[in-house]
Amino acid sequence: MRFNDTVTLVSELPACQDASGAWQPGERVEEQRFCNAYTVGASAWESPLDAGMRVEAEVQLRTLDYGGQPRAVYHGTEYDVARVTTSGDLTRLQLGRHIGNG
Repeated sequence: MRFNDTVTLVSELPACQDASGAWQPGERVEEQRFCNAYTVGASAWESPLDAGMRVEAEVQLRTLDYGGQPRAVYHGTEYDVARVTTSGDLTRLQLGRHIGNG
């Protein structure tokens, strides 16, 4: 495996209350990881399409590098993680965006 590309995994810490009791939004956490790019095939459209999601990219990374982050930035575009497939030491992430109304 070459792992000659990168993806930034994005998560947010949960909201918390400050000393005065006001709720503050969670902090955005970004972690860059090495990955392999995959071509998105027709099978990628099966399940996410029903949820209003269009799969646009697929990457493979080491299972140890993925901690369940719900979003990822790949080649400058932020995506939701539509599907996670783990096979031993390697995990594939299908990355998609929600289909707009109109």
